[in-house]
Amino acid sequence: MPDITTISLQDLKKDRRESLEDIKVCATALLSGINSYSTGSVIERMEKNVGFVKTIDLELNRRKEAP
Repeated sequence: MPDITTISLQDLKKDRRESLEDIKVCATALLSGINSYSTGSVIERMEKNVGFVKTIDLELNRRKEAP
């Protein structure tokens, strides 16, 4: 995994958008009673994406960029 400080601003913002979109998909699945998918737990997937967004937001703040 690359050092987050070396990832371009454009890629960070793209990854953030994709993670937020996946969080919505996971939330919809959970509300529909779906708790797992082919490779794991929906909750774990959602928690990983929440962590990604938090990490990206910290880096964007360090760079003084709006998320």
